[in-house]
Amino acid sequence: MKKNVIITVIIFISLVIVIYALLQMENNEALAINLHKGKTDQSSSKSMVHSLHPAVAFQGELWTFIDESTDQLKKAYGEPRRVDRGYYGYEWWIYKSDAGYFQAGVKDDVVVSLYTPDQQIDVSPFSIGQDSADIQNNYLLHDEVQFDQFTFHLSETDKKQRPLIQVDKNIYAQLYMDTISKTLAGIRIMNRETLILLQPYELYYQANCRQSPSEIKTNKEKSMKRWLNKSLI
Repeated sequence: MKKNVIITVIIFISLVIVIYALLQMENNEALAINLHKGKTDQSSSKSMVHSLHPAVAFQGELWTFIDESTDQLKKAYGEPRRVDRGYYGYEWWIYKSDAGYFQAGVKDDVVVSLYTPDQQIDVSPFSIGQDSADIQNNYLLHDEVQFDQFTFHLSETDKKQRPLIQVDKNIYAQLYMDTISKTLAGIRIMNRETLILLQPYELYYQANCRQSPSEIKTNKEKSMKRWLNKSLI
């Protein structure tokens, strides 16, 4: 009788241990699934913000004037306070009022570039003074920007101090980061033609590997001129 009681107790304790172990395994699996889900949600959120750039995110007023006539700009802001001559065949229209300060690059009566360091100017989804960490966490900052036979390569310093974001097929945003305060100090918006003209980053040209260095340089210059002339027609 005593022996049967001991066996029953042993069986009961064994069952308790097995049940406890199974419950622990289920809890660990649930925890692992939740952790994985959390990482996936963070990653997809960052990608989703990037994918919505052209259609949703870039709704700030300043974006809308790129590639538009100066008539539209004057209709919204009036005549510029002054006009300065630029170095790349276009003029800088300077606007300064109670509404804020910005510069418009104008070529052949078309707005091709805009720059502002002023917090009052709407450059949504960004804002002047925004933390650089916030921008890095929410936007995909690429090492390269490529179109046609041209590739702009951004160094690590470029990505920290003046990253480039493609807004849509023909509009780019260059962000000027203050490395001391670690905030957005200014933003420049430009079309593709202006980006080619300025060459603010290291530029690679896709050439025939059989060409000599001098031929590559000559063909690069010719190709850029053809591309720009074609774009401006």
